[in-house]
Amino acid sequence: MALAGLEAKVVTPGDRVFCPGHLDLGDTRFHCWRKQGHGSLDMRNAIKHSCDVYFYEIAKRTGIDRIAAMANRFGLGVDLEIELPGTKKGLVPTRAWRQAQGKPWNLGDTIVHGIGQGFYQLTPLALATMAARMATGRAVQPHLTRSIGGRPARGGRAEDWPSLGIPERDLKLVREGMWAVVNEPGGTALAARLPGNLGVMAGKTGSVQVRRVSREQRERGYKAENQPREWRPHALFVAFAPYDNPIYAVSVVVEHGVSGSGAAAPLARDVLVEVFNRFRTPPAPPAAPGPRVAEAGRPEAGR
Repeated sequence: MALAGLEAKVVTPGDRVFCPGHLDLGDTRFHCWRKQGHGSLDMRNAIKHSCDVYFYEIAKRTGIDRIAAMANRFGLGVDLEIELPGTKKGLVPTRAWRQAQGKPWNLGDTIVHGIGQGFYQLTPLALATMAARMATGRAVQPHLTRSIGGRPARGGRAEDWPSLGIPERDLKLVREGMWAVVNEPGGTALAARLPGNLGVMAGKTGSVQVRRVSREQRERGYKAENQPREWRPHALFVAFAPYDNPIYAVSVVVEHGVSGSGAAAPLARDVLVEVFNRFRTPPAPPAAPGPRVAEAGRPEAGR
């Protein structure tokens, strides 16, 4: 979403959006996960804090078709051509897709798709591919083997794949936001950072509603963890590591896990710890990626 907005030139990295905890469109209120809001945020800190209102606003400016085009470039909603039968490419919706069903596409649809809700259908493999492409800036494809008969197969290196055509400065900005998610105070997955001797990962938390939450429910103090299990959101986390020389990409989806930070991110950390311990000696942790942007308004808070 961030990269689609930057490419469309509807937002710059330093543009700030004020989050009071919700965005109103007509008589519909779209909520941020943090009820009291995040205050004024730029793009890096909106990624770090997972601010829904920031990305509602950027989605509204960008439009669904440009969002979908960027999602496709990152491996979402397309055939990844992995050597497995029965795989599904999922769905990244567009205005034309909805109209083919005989229904209009509304601005409210665009807003919710700006934070990954709505009609999306995505697999863990697609999410891991997205993380790999974010780390490299290239159209990396997943495969099941690095070599055949002892000979390296094409695709074992990021350089084997074409560039996504996204400016490095834009990719760097989003990567820094993902670094802050895991490694900077206030990030939504700070508790899932790697042990100090294993380097640094960058990641992004997420959750997927499986049932609409009404305004009345929210006013009564709705808490997802108190709902029947089948009504609780799915928990998501994607990551790549090491931050300054990416080798591994991972995605975790915990069905009805409620919170990406609480359920999915710790599992991703455990997977990467196991991989690092088995296959390589990781480098020393790198320095923080560039100057940190000070925030105005609200104190930092994570989820």
